[in-house]
Amino acid sequence: MTSDDHNGRRDPAGRRKPVDDSRQDPPPRAGSERGRSQPSRESFGRRSVAGRGRDDASWEEPPRRAARRDGLRDDSERLGDPARQQTSRRRTSGRGETRPSTFNADPERTGGTWTPPPAAQWSTGAESGEAGARWAATSPGRSPWGSDDHYAEFDDDYVEPTYEHQYVPAGKVVPHGAREARQKVGSRARSVTGPDGDGPEGVSPQRRRRRLILFGALVAVILIAIAAPWFWYRGQVNGSGGDGEQVAVSIPEGSSVAGIGKILNEAGVTGSPRAWTIYTRLNPPDDIQAGDYTLSKGMSFPDAIDVLVEGPTPLPVTKITIPEGLWLTEIAERVTEAGLDGDAFLGLATDGSVRSQWQPEGVTTLEGLLYPDTYFLGPDNTEADLLQAMIDRFDEQMASIDLTNTAPSAGLTPYEAIVMGSLIEGEAKLPADRANISSVMHNRIEKGMPLQIDATVIYAMGDRVSRVLYDDLEIDSPFNTYQNKGLPPSPIAASRVESIDAAVHPAATDYIYYMVISSDGAHGFASDEAGRQALFREAEANGVR
Repeated sequence: MTSDDHNGRRDPAGRRKPVDDSRQDPPPRAGSERGRSQPSRESFGRRSVAGRGRDDASWEEPPRRAARRDGLRDDSERLGDPARQQTSRRRTSGRGETRPSTFNADPERTGGTWTPPPAAQWSTGAESGEAGARWAATSPGRSPWGSDDHYAEFDDDYVEPTYEHQYVPAGKVVPHGAREARQKVGSRARSVTGPDGDGPEGVSPQRRRRRLILFGALVAVILIAIAAPWFWYRGQVNGSGGDGEQVAVSIPEGSSVAGIGKILNEAGVTGSPRAWTIYTRLNPPDDIQAGDYTLSKGMSFPDAIDVLVEGPTPLPVTKITIPEGLWLTEIAERVTEAGLDGDAFLGLATDGSVRSQWQPEGVTTLEGLLYPDTYFLGPDNTEADLLQAMIDRFDEQMASIDLTNTAPSAGLTPYEAIVMGSLIEGEAKLPADRANISSVMHNRIEKGMPLQIDATVIYAMGDRVSRVLYDDLEIDSPFNTYQNKGLPPSPIAASRVESIDAAVHPAATDYIYYMVISSDGAHGFASDEAGRQALFREAEANGVR
């Protein structure tokens, strides 16, 4: 059933009945669910749009209206008579109020026009239903939106007006002259806030919540990206603490700060070398001293730098200096003076348990095969360590003169060159005399003459005397070169490399005699007995005989 059927305007066949002018308009309906009043059709010939706001569930949409809504009516029928203009549209919203603007109908067919009532005669929202009821009670037969002059009757060719939409928040009244201003700002206002005024129109709470979650996740990722490197850097600077294990670290001379960071990291003392570089650039350390350190694993950067700036802690070190020309027994005495066991050292050097590469088969002693130098021993070093260090040092020096190849060119084996070098070491007082003394030895061996070297007699005696007497020349020993021709069976002292080199590179002379002729130890040389007698007289004149 349609609203016209309720008002008695249509017959059972659906045709519109004549209007009864004597009939009084019913009071307007109360505000609909959209918050606007519904004046009756008889007040000014208007029906509610598509039945909205009707309480009658049996209302049916007229066929012509449905066709117009579906776009099936042809243009001429949809547009109607050109004289009949539809210029106004009315819409409502859930919380606001709209008012109709001017509606013009054909005066000849309708008998007049109607305009909106003054601003004081219309209200908003939920008040509209009450306002319509008051108007109907006080003004029977008149439209609640205007006077009788504004009322227009419509015939069967009724064209339903449309209404312009103006959103008005609840509780607000739009003055009659502000419609154009509202139209200018309305769309922008609707695009900024929704009907509730609490956010962009069309953005659901779920979408806003999702956006907030995404924004929070983005902020969290940024904070983590910033904080993670910082916490890593601080962890490297502060160190892990470690288990207190001590490690030995050596800082070479001339090392860079970055290089020191790598050395400490490889030893497990500090963390990342990159973090070390950053820290030392931000906090430049004072001069770091090279040397050997004992540090703890897992140290912080500041603690490690403090130790390196303070310098290495002196470790207990034993220093032993072995001069050239010492016998093996004399070297053992120096070892005892340094705090080690000299007897144990001597036993290792003579029992064949420790050997040198220059030692011939059958020779057990290391006499003359230990290089004279200064050695440093740590608290854990033993006599065997010292002995091996002296052997290694001697091997290095012999390699420097290529003894393996130079000795044969002089008619000697490497061991014989070492033995002759020990004799030169015991005889020569000045470096300039070494080559000439070597020449005398080579010449006497070639002539089959005994070497007659006082140093061998003193070694055989086992007592360092300042002068060899005639009685000392009678000692029975293979080392007594007055009684035995050729070289002694082994070296008689620790020799410098210069003396051994002189043994394989003798001077080209015909000397067969030499003698100390001055107090500074210089020697004089002669090729025959007459020259030898001349050397005696010179030595006596200088007071050295």
